Amino acid sequence: MAFQIDPSLNGYTPERMKVFYPQLTDALDAVPGVQSAGLASMRILEDNEWDSGMSVEASLRQAR
Repeated sequence: MAFQIDPSLNGYTPERMKVFYPQLTDALDAVPGVQSAGLASMRILEDNEWDSGMSVEASLRQAR
């Protein structure tokens, strides 16, 4: 089962969400029949992509 939730819509601050999410996973883990619960930024198997590029700047120094 997967679902999306945004506590900020109910006025949760970022600091309060840091407390909320662990409490949520603990509560979901405690539901009878639940084997495990987890959180993700992007849900898998939903045909979404989250690409991020990275570049590294480097200088080559010529040995003298």
